Amino acid sequence: MATAIDPICQMKVDPDSPFGGSSEYQGTTYYFCSPGCKTAFEQDPESHLSGPAPEPSRQQKVSFFLFAYHGGRISEGPEEGAKHMAKFEAWVGGLGDAVVNPGHPLGQSKTVSSSGVSDDGGSNHLVGFSIVKADSMDAALDMAKGYPHLEIGTVEVVEMMA
Repeated sequence: MATAIDPICQMKVDPDSPFGGSSEYQGTTYYFCSPGCKTAFEQDPESHLSGPAPEPSRQQKVSFFLFAYHGGRISEGPEEGAKHMAKFEAWVGGLGDAVVNPGHPLGQSKTVSSSGVSDDGGSNHLVGFSIVKADSMDAALDMAKGYPHLEIGTVEVVEMMA
């Protein structure tokens, strides 16, 4: 598999399916790990292309993390649901360029096991997800601690394997 290097954060990116898309500049295509990196590049490409590349030993490791949201469903009606969603959107917006994919709320799930299919969604049903980038598990956990709905659910933080 061919890889490209994001000119903003120096992460390896799959040019066939870059999370952040691509951008053409002076006849060269650049690939990005997140929309935030692409936006930063497009605002001032020269500042990210000029000067020496960072030394490999000084590059900060950046990883992707899945935030899996578990917990009770909000059933107070559409108005209360909209308030909960607004809190979530404000929190995700506050994470800035760390957000790779803000995710989506999820509907009722089914669980497949060797004994068949059940409709109960499991013992700790998944209600949503997001993907973020961070330099460590601790940094990702710090982000997740701000999740605005911890009073009704939990956030499972999982490092995505390369």
